[in-house]
Parts: sequence; C-alpha cells; structure tokens
Amino acid sequence: MSTTSTGLRTWTIRFPAPTKFLTMNDRRHWRQQAPDIKAWRWAVVAACKAAELPQNVACRVRVDVTLHFAAGRAPVRDFQNAFATAKACCDGLAPHHVRQTKAGAKVSIGYGLIPGDTDRWVEGPFLHKGETLPKRPGGPPGEVVVTVTELGKVAA
Repeated sequence: MSTTSTGLRTWTIRFPAPTKFLTMNDRRHWRQQAPDIKAWRWAVVAACKAAELPQNVACRVRVDVTLHFAAGRAPVRDFQNAFATAKACCDGLAPHHVRQTKAGAKVSIGYGLIPGDTDRWVEGPFLHKGETLPKRPGGPPGEVVVTVTELGKVAA
C-alpha cells in the first residue's frame, strides 16, 4: 500500500496471466468462456491475499489494469479488445457472492477489497498496455498489474 499526496491509499498487485488474455472478440458460448474468466478472478484473489490487502474498503476506487504481453505471442491488433481481461480483474476485487439458479447455486469468486463492482464503488477499469516482456517458452502469455486508488467516500 502507498499513499498519494492527497492522503488517499493506493494498492498494487502484479501476477502472471493465468490463461490467455480474454478478448471482446471471443465468440465462444458463455459456458466455454466461464473457466477462463474464473481463472482470472482467482488470480486476482490469490494476488490480493499474497499482498495482504485489506477487505471491505468502504470507499469509491479507481481501477487501472496494465497488461504486459510476452514477446513472441501473436500481437494484439486491437488492444481495446483486451478489456474483457480488465473487467474480469475488476470483478475479482469485489466480494464473492452466491446466487441461486434453476440448476443450483452459482458462486462468483472475489476477494472483497471493495463492497461491490458497480459504478457506485468503481471508476473504471481503465486498460493500459505495458511493456513487452522477454519471451519465456512455455511460460504465461504475460503479466498483469492492477492498481486500485481510493477516491473517497461514497455519497449516501
């Protein structure tokens, strides 16, 4: 954790991409996409736990997600399509919740840094392209840096 010049707190986590980067152009059925999205959310939860971030920070935050692609991977021609990755990372910051469906309980994984991932609590996520990382055969497709900056209390 660090503190800005205005006294607001900032938290940063960095972790390897758990799967390929998610893309807005993915046309798979949602059930086929779900394991990849869940992997991204779990990666955020694990990174938050490792960094010992607080939970239930009851204030509005700004979320910045920087993607660092590994060299040798297919270039992302339309970088903004990677927004799906930023969205999954942002969702992983909110608390997990259980919702009942006809097929049974569905659990959405989350850490709980912030009380929710709606626009009441979150400004963003804002997507940024980081530097290219050295090629690592058999390694992850890149790394992610998520920066959460406190913006102040939520209006009642």
